[in-house]
This record gives sequence, structure tokens and C-alpha cells, in this order.
Amino acid sequence: MADARLALLNRAILLLVMSGVCIGTTVALLFLEEFAHLGLNPVAAGVFIVAITLLMIALLLFLKETREAAALRIPRSYLETERKL
Repeated sequence: MADARLALLNRAILLLVMSGVCIGTTVALLFLEEFAHLGLNPVAAGVFIVAITLLMIALLLFLKETREAAALRIPRSYLETERKL
């Protein structure tokens, strides 16, 4: 169970990093378009759509992981019920 959750987290973090790289690329493309007039707006739009798609998939993976974590039940013997905090 823990291995599956770690795999979900690792995939989500990878997708978030890839999304960030795509957003940075989008900004760079828009600056290049503004200064050099290279016709990069359609490319920038495509990269931005990819970035948002990666972000949404990563958020769904995080949601799945948190739902799996919430479903875990800690055995009563592991709890320190007699301890005063």
C-alpha cells in the first residue's frame, strides 16, 4: 500500500515539475514573440495547454493519494490512548 502511494506521489511531483517547465517555456515563447515577431503564439498556446493538462493530471493523482491515505486505519494498539497531551 505504501509503495503504491509513493508511486502516486512521485508521478504527481514529476508532472507538476513538467508543468512548471512548460509554463516557463510558454513565458519564454511569448517574450520571443513580442521582441522578434517569430509567429510563436500558436506554439505558446499549445505548450500552455500541455502545461495545464499536466497540472490537472498531477492534481488528480494527489487527490487519489489523499483518498487512499484517508482510507487507512491505524490499529488501536498503535495509539497511545492513555497518554495526556
